Amino acid sequence: MPLAPEVVHALKVWKLQCPPSPDDLVFPGPDGRPMHRGTVLRGGLYPALRRAGLRKVDMHSLRHSFASGLLAQGTPVTEVQRYLGHADAVITLRVYAHRLREVRTDAVARFTSGVLAGAWTPFGHQAVGDKAVDAVSS
Repeated sequence: MPLAPEVVHALKVWKLQCPPSPDDLVFPGPDGRPMHRGTVLRGGLYPALRRAGLRKVDMHSLRHSFASGLLAQGTPVTEVQRYLGHADAVITLRVYAHRLREVRTDAVARFTSGVLAGAWTPFGHQAVGDKAVDAVSS
């Protein structure tokens, strides 16, 4: 998963302060080994969600929220596919197609402004330099 530069910075600062571990973990358990999933949920994620006033979810739900949020903002499916590590965009579409039905972007407006860039005459011709050009035949 990609991380925002601010998150990368915070993790680097934490890494300099965290207890050393044989596997060079960013969040090791008290013994320096990887923490059990339940410990992470009960001791980290759930309290953080409670403090933020958010409902209780698991790690997989966070992954789903990440992907759904990206799609809701109009991120191309192929980009989301790469972030999630899906072998094929079809997998991403199968899992998240319900989110795509709700997505509305400014894609048509951007396409139209690209196609219709330039000045137009009152008769529907695109003005190029000093001349009006018939947009259909050009």
